[in-house]
Amino acid sequence: MPSGTVPGAASYLHPAEADLLRVLDRAESKPGWSFVPLKKFRDEILPSEHIPSMPTDVEQSAVLRSSIEKKLILIGKVPNPKSPQFPVTTIRVNRMMPEVRAIFGGGEADLEFRPVEIKGEPLSATVMRERHR
Repeated sequence: MPSGTVPGAASYLHPAEADLLRVLDRAESKPGWSFVPLKKFRDEILPSEHIPSMPTDVEQSAVLRSSIEKKLILIGKVPNPKSPQFPVTTIRVNRMMPEVRAIFGGGEADLEFRPVEIKGEPLSATVMRERHR
């Protein structure tokens, strides 16, 4: 197993990518924040963390770009409250990726479909009865 590989992950995850995902996870959890702006994360939040695996802004940008390319981080757009004509580019941790679940401890069971019990006859029986009226 290559150094830095997260056990049980589907593919290689560099330790710097794991560090970056943890920083983004903390940013997503900030009270009052409904999204994390890419520019603020890249220019302010990430540099303020002083992460040994990414000591320079060049390395931070490369790891951020790599994480986006690997779909570990998802990009989105939200309306800009100050200038609606210029949407804000946002980022968030892609918690559906096996590599990300390995970092944060989420297992497959968290994503399983669980049907909800509804009293009464099955919906299919109701539909069939209504069709034959």
